[in-house]
Amino acid sequence: MQLSLSNTAGVAADRVWLATGTTPDITTPDYLTDLVADLPIADGYPIIDEALRLGSHPIYVMGRLATSTLGPAAGNLWGAQRGAQRIAASITGRPPFER
Repeated sequence: MQLSLSNTAGVAADRVWLATGTTPDITTPDYLTDLVADLPIADGYPIIDEALRLGSHPIYVMGRLATSTLGPAAGNLWGAQRGAQRIAASITGRPPFER
């Protein structure tokens, strides 16, 4: 997967996982068992860093799973915008664009 940025630069990724659902519990899916084994988790929510990254893994979360960092607005449009800015800044190494 190649993500094209507005400055014509690109970011390559092995996978992009788009997930929707109503249960924000990262421990529920069986296919994440190995991934979450070494992560700090509170009530099903992963404890993530300011960039919304899962521990040392090159995996980021948004939406309700980012509540511990973004706060209660993580699951709405404001949270989506802020989350996207933080993740893009982490991947590109550039400061986030904020209005």
